[in-house]
Amino acid sequence: NIKPLLKKRPASAISKKLAFLNSEIDRRIDAFFKGDGRICEIVAARKVSQLIPKDTGLFVSNSMPIRDMDFYGDFKGSSVVIGGNRGASGIDGIIASAAGFAQGLNKPVTLMIGDLAMLHDLNSLALLKEISLPVIIVVLNNGGGGIFSFLPIAEHKDVFEKYFGTPHSATFANAAAMFELNYVQPRDTDHFAKAYTE
Repeated sequence: NIKPLLKKRPASAISKKLAFLNSEIDRRIDAFFKGDGRICEIVAARKVSQLIPKDTGLFVSNSMPIRDMDFYGDFKGSSVVIGGNRGASGIDGIIASAAGFAQGLNKPVTLMIGDLAMLHDLNSLALLKEISLPVIIVVLNNGGGGIFSFLPIAEHKDVFEKYFGTPHSATFANAAAMFELNYVQPRDTDHFAKAYTE
């Protein structure tokens, strides 16, 4: 006869207050996202957390994607297995890791990845043709290293753009075509939701 090590206690006044505040924040985030339908990083994170099917996995890349999901993900969405990979510099091998994650789970996986991490691992798109499980890649393309604009280095205009912002004008339609993968660049939140669920 196994006894639990932890006993469930009634919710304290503090935990009830925190639960209420969490629900209020969540309500306000939803209200904010009902705006003009524009798609951006935080809207993509919110939508994925609401639309991701149960019995799938979510692999979240470093930098802004994992922060966007942490801050703006909807906790009322499906409960799924979540993975991540710190990597040597934070953005290397993310697509390959997500492919391995899908294989290990033996389930479809959604990968949320930033544009620079995507550029660093484009060759791993070939792996997606080799595995039998679908991997949906949501690329948050903000034209460079968006996370660095939140750090003190952003004040150093002489070096920031070239070495930290690393701006680019790349899109990923041709990369998807090269590896014979489907590609959609959503126009708005409704188009994003339709493309993601299809």
